[in-house]
Amino acid sequence: MPSIIIKSYEHFNRSLPNWDSPKGKYIKNREHYESEMRKSGMVHVDKAGQTSSPRLKDYKLSDKARAIISAASNSKDRHGNVRLGDRTIDALKEIGAIGKKIPSYMNVPSGKGGFYK
Repeated sequence: MPSIIIKSYEHFNRSLPNWDSPKGKYIKNREHYESEMRKSGMVHVDKAGQTSSPRLKDYKLSDKARAIISAASNSKDRHGNVRLGDRTIDALKEIGAIGKKIPSYMNVPSGKGGFYK
């Protein structure tokens, strides 16, 4: 004898905001559940994969680029600070890892002596 499965949507949902009882938000039927999901900005699990953004493009790095980036990452001290020399910075600019123009916050302040005003 086949069994008949009836989906009963009447339940208390704890994942929805603005509870109306100590057990959670009371859901009467499927339409009520879907409207509460829309109100709270949630998406049903079946539709969750459809709304995700597409994967980022996989970039192919040349052997030279891999060598320069690994040399830069290997020049870290024990605290994780990277101190790059001029040649490494020029090489990183050449492969496009750093922009041609260095931001102002990375520039060394102009002045004489160890203390700047």
